[in-house]
Amino acid sequence: MVPSQRRNRVALLITAVLLTGCAEAPYAIEPASEHAVVSATTAHAHQLARSVAISLQDGNARFDLYRRMQNSEAAEGKVFLSSYLRSSGLDTAISRQGVNFVDLADNLPALEMYLPVPTHRKQWQGSEDLLVLAVTSERDPLLAYDVHGKPRLLSLDAPPAIPVLVIVPAESFDANGVIRARSRRAQSATPAVIALDHCTPEMITCDHEGDVGWLLPEGALSHRGIGVREWISHVKTPNDHEPWILGAPEFTLFVAGTSDPDPEAEFANEINISDDVWSGSDDTENADWHVIPSGLPMIDLDVNYGTHITVKCIEQDWDSPGTVNVPVSGSTTIEGVTVGFEAQFAVNGSSDDCGQYLLAVRLSTGDWTRILNYYDALAGRGFNAAGDLHWVGYGMPMN
Repeated sequence: MVPSQRRNRVALLITAVLLTGCAEAPYAIEPASEHAVVSATTAHAHQLARSVAISLQDGNARFDLYRRMQNSEAAEGKVFLSSYLRSSGLDTAISRQGVNFVDLADNLPALEMYLPVPTHRKQWQGSEDLLVLAVTSERDPLLAYDVHGKPRLLSLDAPPAIPVLVIVPAESFDANGVIRARSRRAQSATPAVIALDHCTPEMITCDHEGDVGWLLPEGALSHRGIGVREWISHVKTPNDHEPWILGAPEFTLFVAGTSDPDPEAEFANEINISDDVWSGSDDTENADWHVIPSGLPMIDLDVNYGTHITVKCIEQDWDSPGTVNVPVSGSTTIEGVTVGFEAQFAVNGSSDDCGQYLLAVRLSTGDWTRILNYYDALAGRGFNAAGDLHWVGYGMPMN
């Protein structure tokens, strides 16, 4: 999503206006190779970051924020900014700095605030060792502020050692602050599991020794079939498409298929992988298998499906307004007849295409295929991969 060449090479004079607390906009910055102008929206975002940072000089305010983030039901401990500022009284503290909070909020989109780096979330417990950064576009200069209002220019390449509280356009909340992406803590409990020595041949292959990871749910099936719901249990990615300031990736799988010779797609499903599953935007850690504790329903095989369905991966982002339609299409063989299908999905205009996969649900002989599970992956027998998103799972009876 953010190529390495899109780095912020911004001269220190970027702070000339903001050091005085003024909100003049737009104001000029001078990268090493070209002249640019920071938009009024970016100027408002910088002023908001500085105002929030100064308000967090108060130790009680910092501990209150820490408590709210720890108790948040949103992914990655996010809080909806406007609700937080009003309920905590920081909107009044900001106004005492001579900043018109209402005007500031009116000139910015709905925002959320969080610590996007997992080590920062573990490290910060309300101390004043904190930077506040607000960005409304991936092209914004990364100008952060400490609790005394002093600026610090950050690099997109890697986060600093000091925790960074980042304010960005809301992804885990809608415009009214309603949670769209809940944390694992707020989701349903993990279903009952079975130990390896209790597995049976019709349930799952259990020949892997050593690290077994997450045990599969009791009654897990190894093959697809009518009356089987397929679940995703583990995911990994070699490229999460996110810089560190945006935290964990927002991967979505779009699935389309059909079960009879009708040219219109009869099956269309949208599957969101929770932000909370990942290790922030750490590509190295995210390349290892990450468990989805309660599993994620993917396909209900309640009809006589053809040989294939198509799975498309999109990493959804907030950088561009509006939506675009994404077609997911393919073909399948049903009783010897080749049938095409297509479904349309609406995604954010700046979302990244991370790959497509033709999932073999049945063979041309009509036999149902095997569901690749975690133990298959560990034993080197394979996994599913729609480009940059890899997954394995299991089946469960639908009734």
